[in-house]
Amino acid sequence: MEKGQTSNLMIFIILIGLFMVLYILALPPSERDPLLNESFDDEDKNVGEIGSLNSRNLLNERPGEVFPLTSNKQGHSINTVGLFFREEPSKKVLSNGFTVSSSLFGSKEKELSFSVENLEDLDSIKLVFVSDVANGELIIELNGFTVFNDVALGNVEVILPIDRLENRNLLLFKTSGIGASFWNKNEYALSNVGINQIFENENNEEDRFFVLSQDEFDNMKSAVLNYDVYCNLGEGTLSIKLNGDAVSSEALPCAKSSRRLELIPNSFFSGTNTLTFSINKGDYLIDKINLESSLFKTGFKQYVFLLTKQENQAVLNGDNGVVLDMSLGGGLKVADVLINGFTVKIDTADDRFKKDISEYIQEGENVIEIVPKREFEITSLRLDFV
Repeated sequence: MEKGQTSNLMIFIILIGLFMVLYILALPPSERDPLLNESFDDEDKNVGEIGSLNSRNLLNERPGEVFPLTSNKQGHSINTVGLFFREEPSKKVLSNGFTVSSSLFGSKEKELSFSVENLEDLDSIKLVFVSDVANGELIIELNGFTVFNDVALGNVEVILPIDRLENRNLLLFKTSGIGASFWNKNEYALSNVGINQIFENENNEEDRFFVLSQDEFDNMKSAVLNYDVYCNLGEGTLSIKLNGDAVSSEALPCAKSSRRLELIPNSFFSGTNTLTFSINKGDYLIDKINLESSLFKTGFKQYVFLLTKQENQAVLNGDNGVVLDMSLGGGLKVADVLINGFTVKIDTADDRFKKDISEYIQEGENVIEIVPKREFEITSLRLDFV
């Protein structure tokens, strides 16, 4: 073939190819796509065009209370406790003076009334008076019950039975009869008549409460209760209970002292705990009460979830996503949520926190960790592939 003929043939082939390209491009999309995709389907599948996958739950947990464990020791300050048995005296003047008598011509009696407030706190009560004149026997009745029948001269104290007392009480003073000695006269002249009462004011037991987070409870290695004791009166025994179980009972001198009490970790509860302080006598102030717990480790709540290769590819393609959904307790919630080392910040007073975390996930094992900045409650934590 001559040189000119070869050149013409090449030009003809190029024109045919160009014509085919223009023809395909001019076709409607419905006819053009099958021609173009037919030979590339397998290759496209290799680069991840797999479409949207079915949704599923990746993680469903109930973390509960979370607490910012910033060190291997946690402290809880507890309010001061005041415990006491106190005797508080009270005096009442009933009469400056009067006389009672009995003779052939009749008798002279005297009634005096008095009231007792807080009868349940009354420890003792005495009738006191001065007898300046004493002839015969003096008879005294309390609410109709004879409490004294004897000769009385000078300063006299009569102990009144508490079980005969009422809120309103009546004292009757009289002398014994003259009997056959009709010419005699029995007479008493009494002055400064009054009632001396001693009330027992007591506050011998008090409870104090503190809260352990689940993290602190789970990691507790040991615990110590420190407190100072100040004594105002008497030498009593101080007893301490933790959640109803006795942990200490010791006699206390009436002096300022510091105490250190080691507690067993399995005596505690996750959540609210109760310390009960009690005494049997005396007057004490328990101050600077502090519970210090030592932890095995400083840890935060951490969870692992898995993502398949196809699920990860679907997320990368934008066909699916991964959503974090947390239900929260009341108050302000502040925390960092770490997903494979990437940080999502929470700072909200709402009761729900929801966020798409697709950009932080990876194929295979994924780790999510809650790092609280203050104590709050996470009632549920969900991760969903959607």
